[in-house]
Amino acid sequence: MNIFKTYIKGDIKNNRESYNSTRITIFLAVLILSTFIFSVSSFFKSYIDMPNDNMGGSQFRIISTISSKDANNLVSNRHIKKIGFFNTKELEEGFGSKEKTRLFKMDDNAMSTKQSALKEGKLPKEGQAMISDDMAKEIDKGLGDNIEIEDKIYHISGIYYDTTHEYQNFYNIYLNINQEALINSKEELSPFIWYKNIYKTYSLSEEIMNNLETQEVTYGYNDLYLNRSFVIDPEKSLLKDYISHVLIVILFIIAIILFYSIIVNLFLVQESKSIEEYSRLKTIGATNKDISKIIKLKAMYISQIPITLGILFSLVLVKILFLIINKVDKYFSGGKDIYSIYMYLDLKLDFRLILFVYILSFLIIYLGTKRPTKKLKKSSVLDGLKGNIKGKSHKKHDLKYTENIEKDLSKQFYKNSKYAFRFTNITLKLGFLLIVFIMIGITYYSMDKKYNRISKYETYDIQGEYATLNPLNEDIIKEIKELGIEDLVNFRKEAVSFNFDSSMVSNEYKDIGSLSSLEEEIGSFDNMRIEIFGIEDEKFKKLALEKGLEPDNYIGNKVILLNTMGDDFNIPVSEMKNIKFLKDGIKELSLSEYGGPIEINGTSIRGHEFTLNVEDKIDTPLFDYSIIKNGLNVYMPKSQYIELFTNFLRIADLDQYEYISIKTDNIEEVQESISNMSLKYFKTDDYFLESKLDEEKLVKKRNIIGSILAIFLSLFFIVVGFSNSYFSFYNLFLERKDQFLLYKSIGMDKKLLESILEQEKRKILFSFIYLMPFIVLAVTYIGSKLFTIFRPIDFLLNLNYLFILVILGYILIIYVSISKMYNKYKKEIIGN
Repeated sequence: MNIFKTYIKGDIKNNRESYNSTRITIFLAVLILSTFIFSVSSFFKSYIDMPNDNMGGSQFRIISTISSKDANNLVSNRHIKKIGFFNTKELEEGFGSKEKTRLFKMDDNAMSTKQSALKEGKLPKEGQAMISDDMAKEIDKGLGDNIEIEDKIYHISGIYYDTTHEYQNFYNIYLNINQEALINSKEELSPFIWYKNIYKTYSLSEEIMNNLETQEVTYGYNDLYLNRSFVIDPEKSLLKDYISHVLIVILFIIAIILFYSIIVNLFLVQESKSIEEYSRLKTIGATNKDISKIIKLKAMYISQIPITLGILFSLVLVKILFLIINKVDKYFSGGKDIYSIYMYLDLKLDFRLILFVYILSFLIIYLGTKRPTKKLKKSSVLDGLKGNIKGKSHKKHDLKYTENIEKDLSKQFYKNSKYAFRFTNITLKLGFLLIVFIMIGITYYSMDKKYNRISKYETYDIQGEYATLNPLNEDIIKEIKELGIEDLVNFRKEAVSFNFDSSMVSNEYKDIGSLSSLEEEIGSFDNMRIEIFGIEDEKFKKLALEKGLEPDNYIGNKVILLNTMGDDFNIPVSEMKNIKFLKDGIKELSLSEYGGPIEINGTSIRGHEFTLNVEDKIDTPLFDYSIIKNGLNVYMPKSQYIELFTNFLRIADLDQYEYISIKTDNIEEVQESISNMSLKYFKTDDYFLESKLDEEKLVKKRNIIGSILAIFLSLFFIVVGFSNSYFSFYNLFLERKDQFLLYKSIGMDKKLLESILEQEKRKILFSFIYLMPFIVLAVTYIGSKLFTIFRPIDFLLNLNYLFILVILGYILIIYVSISKMYNKYKKEIIGN
């Protein structure tokens, strides 16, 4: 073995330049593979961290309370890694200005789900409490202070960001109680569950639900966490619901194939240079086994540093990529802390993943040495001494003379060289295909936003949402109007369940055959909804008069019905025809607060059930606001709306928002002024303002980030393609060298030789590029089939100019780079 090492070190030292290019190629291959793995892993881990912080990484939660017996059974379940329990208790005693207190008693595991809400201090340990920042400020308590709750003293260990709205008359307090004490309290508990095997989440959860003694229990999965952990729901479609996961797996396989192909081609060329040396070793007694050892040891020896550097550089590259995306996101978010409102992409280092990439790279390189080893075994000593290595035979095209030797020779050379470029060709086209696919996907979401949702900003430039059970203070409405705006609509709205009967549908709508499409769109007619708009009384009167209606008629439960429904749900909303939906004779709408029954004190009910009387029907919206495309809308004065909703049970967060729509030419200044006014009446988190400008920024942000990813991906595949091109041209150079020496020796003119190679270059470039427009068309066609509602021409017409520049840039780089590389070798060949 020492002899082998000595020989290998000497060979590498004597051929330093050649092996340096080999190291660079290995470095690039590892850089590409590890960048893909680290970027995808960090991206998914960044998403996982959001629900992990919010739910402690639990995979399953039983929302309803369960009995203490069920709780004990779950504790002893061998499939559960850990379980957290809590219960909620409402105290009639309040703190500060709040009349009541909502007390959450949680064990350590359940308390861990509140980590993301922590503002100061630490999560409570046993016997400690956590209160909100608003409560701490109002009652003048802070970290380290004590608080008395139910005649017991608790130490305040943490302050959390307040999550209650101003109108709610309670504060939330979190207490850490020993799990055993919670279970032994015989109180009903709600659990968070972490499984030992996350990939069995769905089957184990179903088994748990079937074995509970507690009946009619509601539950939920940590869907985003499971999705980003590649846990597949067996009831969902792999291709429809997990298309991103399928694409990631396919890309991973492609990356490995590309890596392997580069390494195989690399060592084929590298070892072909050493064939004479190996043959001399054979003449003095070296066996094929010895030569195989030399090749493998040499590969392992020269690849250690490139693999390490490739992994390190890929970590830096991913960090830079995420930093750029975060900067773009933060810029378009107005400088806000994007982590608190969305997600912060960051490199997630995991030693196990780094080790996996390291071992995988070594394994691929080791396997990559087997093919040149086999080729060398098949070559005789005599062939080796001549410098010939036996390769796979391919059909050779003979010269077909048609009285134009220049054209005929270039055609023959091109046909015989196509095989050498097959991998380069495939790689560059595959890269182009994936780039176009990303762009088509981003274009779809832009079109969906633009054409498949009725815009809130056709007439009104600013939309505001306020969390309040009461009408907006008249002072804030007055202050907004004094800003010199053109128009303002103040309203409340809520969707309720519609007791739908298909016999109510007009013949006109039935005749167009869209009733079945509607049912498919909403899943079942049991899911039919009606959205009730309660518009500020004076504005309602004005809007009703504009429609030629009598506003004084709308008292009690009398409403205006927008009696239209889309005719075809396989086209964008913007192209739908609004067809009359209900028959003219329909004068009453039977509705209920909730779609499904809710259990209250052992009784299943649908909340408040009521009837709306249809006073008038209209075929266009009463005012310009985005509406759901598969539901009906009714309008009534806000005073009547509020009276109607006082009868609601409000078990869920129903009817808790007040809305404003504003028309103005001075969007940015008015939006900022309204935001400042709102702070006098609401907490920061209790209102949200969005404008047409925000919408435009969102589109720009999406396009820029998409372009960054597309450019990154294009460079990814260009590096792969061109690293392989080096070996393709090297092999071609070896073949051409002897041919052109022969042609020169028989007196062929140098200019003729250059012209022949120039024509061949054009043919090779054409073979690389000519299919790319067809790839764009093919991907747009596939996109139209996947996303159904848009045609291929829609995708092409809505491609962002940045995307078009990326596509043209990709083609231009291929043209320039291949041309220069080809010209370089052309000069070397003819110069001999």
